Amino acid sequence: MNTTALGPDKLRGYARLGNLYFFDPHLFIFAGLSLLPTAVLRDGWNWISFVLLSAGYFLVHHATAAFDDITGFKDGSDARNYLGNPSYLRKAESKPLITGQLELHEARWCAWLCAVVGVALVLTGFLLAPHHPVWLIVFSFVAILLCVQYSYGLNLSRYGGQELVLFFGFGLPVVVLYALFTGTIAAVAVMESVLIGLYSVLVSMYSNLNDLEVDRNNGRINLATTTDERGYARVVAALAVAEPVVAIVFALTTSVSWWYPIALIPTYALRIVQYRKGFADRDPLLARQYGRRIHELGVALLVLVNIFALH
Repeated sequence: MNTTALGPDKLRGYARLGNLYFFDPHLFIFAGLSLLPTAVLRDGWNWISFVLLSAGYFLVHHATAAFDDITGFKDGSDARNYLGNPSYLRKAESKPLITGQLELHEARWCAWLCAVVGVALVLTGFLLAPHHPVWLIVFSFVAILLCVQYSYGLNLSRYGGQELVLFFGFGLPVVVLYALFTGTIAAVAVMESVLIGLYSVLVSMYSNLNDLEVDRNNGRINLATTTDERGYARVVAALAVAEPVVAIVFALTTSVSWWYPIALIPTYALRIVQYRKGFADRDPLLARQYGRRIHELGVALLVLVNIFALH
């Protein structure tokens, strides 16, 4: 490998390849950490396991994004979406393959390295955790493998699996972390997994709205390409409404504190603004940006309530 491959510009390219600056998918780490009982956090060995698991999931998500960029570069969709339709909210600089910052073989090398090392770290973290039931390990690794296959190999995002992979890939780790360190599955952990999964989906769905024509031309199957505009708007609205419904149902039917649905009221209000930006104002990229901010705010509020209600 020559020196340019290790230079600052090349390193920035690798960071952009995995959406390193798009940190929202990794926020589940803070939700999972704040859910853990104080007794678990006092054990230094648990911290080693937690760091390994977090680093592993981080690399797996980096690999997922990198494989997605590779596919988008090869089928030309990224060039059409980023170079053909430039926007201050979607800059071509975020796609190092179409700008020439990285070569295709370099992207592949990065993606596979992140995937292999990430899976190894997750497996090590699982084995070091105080509880590691076989069913949970198998289930989690199936989810990880599907996540990596999001836009590569099986290419699930092309054949109708995009929303499900995002929902489980970024939400499931919360309840997995809780189960590994406590040996149980608490209602509050399940609720937060569902909410964080919805947060992730309600970012990508506005990206899909913006990329609708390019995705249809490339034969990609997702909710946007398989429904008309009115039907898609209804689906997005239903998912947005599902957020408060989930929190309220868990508060009504389980031991989950009412502080959760109350604290999340700002996110419900912002969903209305997001929806209007995406469908009434026809600015899906701005709506996508709202989705990222809602994701960040939602996780921050969950963490605060976790600290207040559980510690």
